[in-house]
Amino acid sequence: MTRPFFAPRTRFFSRSLRSFLCLALLSLGSCSKSCKNGNQALSEDLDLVPSNTSVINVIHVQKILQSHIGIELAKIKSQDPVLQTKYEEFVKKCGIDPLKNVDVIFNAWGPRIEKDPTDGLMILRGKFSEKEVLACLDAYKEDVGSRVSADSHGYTVHELREADGKAKVSFVLPTGKDLIIIGKRSEVEQSLSIRDKKVNSAKTYQLLNQLMTRASTSDPAMFGVMIVSDEQAQKVKNLVNRSVALDTSLKSVSWSLVSKENAEFKLQLDMANQDESTKAAQVTNQQLDELKKLPQLQMLGFTSFINLIRVEAKKESVVVDININQSQIDDLKTRLIGIKNLKE
Repeated sequence: MTRPFFAPRTRFFSRSLRSFLCLALLSLGSCSKSCKNGNQALSEDLDLVPSNTSVINVIHVQKILQSHIGIELAKIKSQDPVLQTKYEEFVKKCGIDPLKNVDVIFNAWGPRIEKDPTDGLMILRGKFSEKEVLACLDAYKEDVGSRVSADSHGYTVHELREADGKAKVSFVLPTGKDLIIIGKRSEVEQSLSIRDKKVNSAKTYQLLNQLMTRASTSDPAMFGVMIVSDEQAQKVKNLVNRSVALDTSLKSVSWSLVSKENAEFKLQLDMANQDESTKAAQVTNQQLDELKKLPQLQMLGFTSFINLIRVEAKKESVVVDININQSQIDDLKTRLIGIKNLKE
């Protein structure tokens, strides 16, 4: 059986924000009733990243935490004594409770993402003071590294460093609260230049804005877009040709996860023309049919979950849609736990 052409290649993304995670956890704040609405904040975030931005991921943390998935994650934390203790220690030491107060995390990368996944920006929105953030980082100095601060573009840019003095990550709170920009120093300083209208922002990139509008239309908890470079498109084409006899020219990608009563995941892949998208959808559906015939999947009861995957061609795009209700999520979780227990 051949591998579906849309099978994810996560190598570029799996390492994407490791160097930022500790700072992110230590700097997330609260979103009060006075916070800007999602669309306005999204527009302002686009006005903070470069015009050559090609990949964006947005996480509405509170929407996730209020969903069934978020409730289950909270249960895992509360049922793990060690994790719960560390979390409570963090909240007490920093005065910040991420699970209750996080608003939105906006990640943006340029065309160099494949060569350096950390070469991008993370923008956090919430309600916090620069004083609180710095005190929290200083309290965890052994974990995050020493901090050096210096003026740049009229703002105070902070940099965390390794024991040998090597820079780890930089960040700035342009307004002193509500917003924090994180990345390499050069990326942060470029963002400040963009904020001061000295350099064009991603809001001038029409295709990127169109993809963002498409991905965020259904008020998702998470969504993202990617404009595929010629080099990346050729790699996808080579990968597909090794798996199936199908000629593809991937141009762009958008995805979204809506988590309300049901969970719906949508993936849209834009091809060069309608002929390509039609053939790609046909081949993918054929492969899904083959998957359902595998005795192993039938024995484990996963065939019904494969039936939830809908793939169709819409003009020049291939649209993959997975809509799963709460009962099905619980059933899937039970089956996966059963497999894990058998292996143990």
